[in-house]
Amino acid sequence: MPNQLQLPLSFLVGASVVFYIGTHVLWRGFGAHRPVYALSRGALLGLPIVLIALWLTLQSHAGLGVSVLMTASVVMVTLVLGVSAMSAPDDDGLASPSLRLLVPIAAAVFIAGMSGELRLSHALLIGVVTSAMLLSRPRDEVVTGTRRVGSGHIWLGVICLIAGAIILSQAVDALVKLPIVPLVAPVIVPLTILAAVGLLVGDVHARSNAAVIDTVVGCVIGLLGVGLPLVILTGTLAAPLYADLDRSYAVLELAPGLATTAPTAPPTSAPAGVPEAPLITMPLATWRIDAVLLVVLAGLLFPAGMGKASLGRVEGMFLVLVCVFFMIVTVLTVRG
Repeated sequence: MPNQLQLPLSFLVGASVVFYIGTHVLWRGFGAHRPVYALSRGALLGLPIVLIALWLTLQSHAGLGVSVLMTASVVMVTLVLGVSAMSAPDDDGLASPSLRLLVPIAAAVFIAGMSGELRLSHALLIGVVTSAMLLSRPRDEVVTGTRRVGSGHIWLGVICLIAGAIILSQAVDALVKLPIVPLVAPVIVPLTILAAVGLLVGDVHARSNAAVIDTVVGCVIGLLGVGLPLVILTGTLAAPLYADLDRSYAVLELAPGLATTAPTAPPTSAPAGVPEAPLITMPLATWRIDAVLLVVLAGLLFPAGMGKASLGRVEGMFLVLVCVFFMIVTVLTVRG
């Protein structure tokens, strides 16, 4: 096992360095600690995780891709937002109307996962909810800073994040072959957002409190409102192709003597004993833990989105403890 982990660990270290550089460049492009369009900054922050989820889907691990998106969303709302809130001065807690957007997106994902099977109709539902809540957001809440956007830095940051995702995919390729497959999400998610934690704390110290929340919410929207429908769409379109390949291989294995006489076109139905193409599903543990927890957290944070409360050190400590509890439950669930 140690020898098997050397290569993926090397890729993980390399990817974390690239993510660190890309995140800092991205922050600079959006105006550093006085950002412009913090929601967009957050959405781009989640780009590597979305790419990894899509790559896992193309590798016939769609369920794992869904888990990665859900785990990343929970970590953003608990750990990242919690550490930021803990850094806020006593007289200035974190609050932003963007927190209201967590409720519909969390509810849509929870409803989509109730059946276990994720279809194009579920992707459409999540897409419609995401579009509706973004369009209904007041225009004057979009810009949270006054500095100009540096498009060159943004593009360079995006390129770094994509490069990091490619490197990380090589580590994931090795990890999925090991018995720790269900723990892939808790391993890779923190690497992609680690640099953002310190930068968001810097935003808090610069009194850009609303931008901190907008960045976190924008990342969650990018992961679930955009990334999850893309995973469903990609998995649905790719499933027939994988099914045809599996059936062709099954025919050759069940009747190798027909290899020279069988037609080149794949059979229209699977031979006896050959399973049909797998559906795109949300793992049961992911729905029971991640989806439910997101709905609960979105409800608890809703008053801060309505301006009736703010997130201070106590609330931040609570969110961090929730993240620790979430990780422990995830590990125990996998081991069980």
